[in-house]
Amino acid sequence: MQEFLHPFFYPVNDFKGFTLEHLLPIVIFAAATFGIIRYAKKQNIARQNLIGYYYAMFILLSLIIGIIILIVTDQFSWKDDLPIFICHVLAFTMPLTMKNRSNYWFGIFYFWIFAGTAQGLITPDIDGGWPFFIYIRYWILHCGLVGLAAYGLAVYKIKITIKHFTHAIFWMLLFLIFSLGFNTLFNTNYSYVMQKPSVVTSLSFLGEWPIYVIQGFGLAVGLFLILYSLAYVFQSKLKTN
Repeated sequence: MQEFLHPFFYPVNDFKGFTLEHLLPIVIFAAATFGIIRYAKKQNIARQNLIGYYYAMFILLSLIIGIIILIVTDQFSWKDDLPIFICHVLAFTMPLTMKNRSNYWFGIFYFWIFAGTAQGLITPDIDGGWPFFIYIRYWILHCGLVGLAAYGLAVYKIKITIKHFTHAIFWMLLFLIFSLGFNTLFNTNYSYVMQKPSVVTSLSFLGEWPIYVIQGFGLAVGLFLILYSLAYVFQSKLKTN
């Protein structure tokens, strides 16, 4: 039994990008999210909120269970595994956002998820491949957050405004300042603001530290602007139809 479960609790093979173990989770979550959205659209508002809440809680529970497994198996490191990456923060805040149908916070998280989390689907940074639990948790977290953003747009029909755009930048700046302070104080690298990730990402094409932090923030603002423009055009077309 221990030999059977060992590959789940400990990494036995490396993750390989742009293979079946990379693409299959995305396809599965895309299909599942499409089905959930289609079902939720036929429900009343209270049930729609509950479905969104359960979806978000599923993501949060996967994160918490993953931390517990790391601790129990003596793999937890406070320098790497505290839930203070931006996607982890989103996982903790999305359940209430979805349950309360919060227009303000969802509008902000729309930018954070599609500009940040979605990049993790293209360039995953995972310490092991299938069936390692970190691999499973990674895809639940990243695919799930993108799915929640799609759910909010399609089911809640939340309108993205210029206020969401500016406040997303403001809160992102505060998060960046917090990350820089925490990492400097404790010699860590949460959210990759002290050192670039080992895999190729958009940060790989920027300058060295600390220049890439400033450039990365500027890139995020640029992506936010594109996302706002897309939302504005799409919402304007819906008004005219």
